[in-house]
Amino acid sequence: MVDIYAGWIERTNADGFRIDTVKHVEREFWRYFTQRVRTRLADQGKTNFLMFGEVFDGRDDLLGSFTKRDLPSDEELDRELGCATDGQPITGDQLDSVFYFSQYFQAIRDVFQFAQSTDRIERLWAERQNNWGTEPMALGIGHAPVDIPVNFVDNHDVARFLFELRDRPRKEQQQLLHNALVFTFMLQGIPCLYYGTEQDFDGGNDPANRERLWDTGFDTGHPTFKLVQKLIRVRSAYPALRYGDTKVVWSTEHAGDEADAGIFAFERFGNDAGGSYALAVFNTHQSKPSNPRDGDRGMEVVAPPGTPLVDALGSGTTVTVAEDGTVDVSVAPVGAYVFVPQAEYKPSAF
Repeated sequence: MVDIYAGWIERTNADGFRIDTVKHVEREFWRYFTQRVRTRLADQGKTNFLMFGEVFDGRDDLLGSFTKRDLPSDEELDRELGCATDGQPITGDQLDSVFYFSQYFQAIRDVFQFAQSTDRIERLWAERQNNWGTEPMALGIGHAPVDIPVNFVDNHDVARFLFELRDRPRKEQQQLLHNALVFTFMLQGIPCLYYGTEQDFDGGNDPANRERLWDTGFDTGHPTFKLVQKLIRVRSAYPALRYGDTKVVWSTEHAGDEADAGIFAFERFGNDAGGSYALAVFNTHQSKPSNPRDGDRGMEVVAPPGTPLVDALGSGTTVTVAEDGTVDVSVAPVGAYVFVPQAEYKPSAF
């Protein structure tokens, strides 16, 4: 298997593998396979080779278990070394990342489709810090798996996002999809777009979710296509959205008539982002505007007081960090802002 798959990369110079049905294969295979593929390609100068897997499961601990340095027991190690006739040691290294299915179920489905409380997203992200690998794989891409989940709105294993909303008015369906796409592209990790989402495909479970793209005429004027273009440009324009760490600054248990019902907000900064900064604020409530305020408590951010922030998505909305370090903004139902410092703002990005 190493010969076959490394051979494809030697022929094509592709940059990575998306690996299917990972949880249905013995774990010792992944230790051997990933380590030997990386070594063989690195010996030929092919580095930063990405290997991420499909673990179709909502359990975050199971997803993360394939990204940890999972050192086998002495007995297992002796057995595996008996198969490793090349003399190289077997370590605990495995995959660089996996599809973030737990986020799909708990955030994309529960929150962005069905307007449940946003505090479940913060809890899930906190669990990832323990469940996923915190060290880069040797000869891998140089980033810890915990920092690079593969984020998605829909894929070939689940019904299309819009299928679950098929009884809603079309305009409402598209607003919900667009909010989920903004979320996906602003997150820490790797955004993954399933073909046809940009054309509002709405098929049900496999095989209905594998529609023919050519039937659309490849419409580059489609509103969702144009949104995806803009999100790619915005993500590319601001280092914080590609490299920054994440700090949740607002989540809520409220999903009714409360002032902050449906609000979720996070900052991106630090790590390899240099001095770049971004603040993403989402309202997942489907019928009312909301703002990040609960009684006397406001949304505290790390941007200095007095900093003017501009919406990088091009709405023209601006806010200023208050003297107490908070930001107060009203967000329309099923709406989002991605604020960046005015000094960093690039109008050409949208």
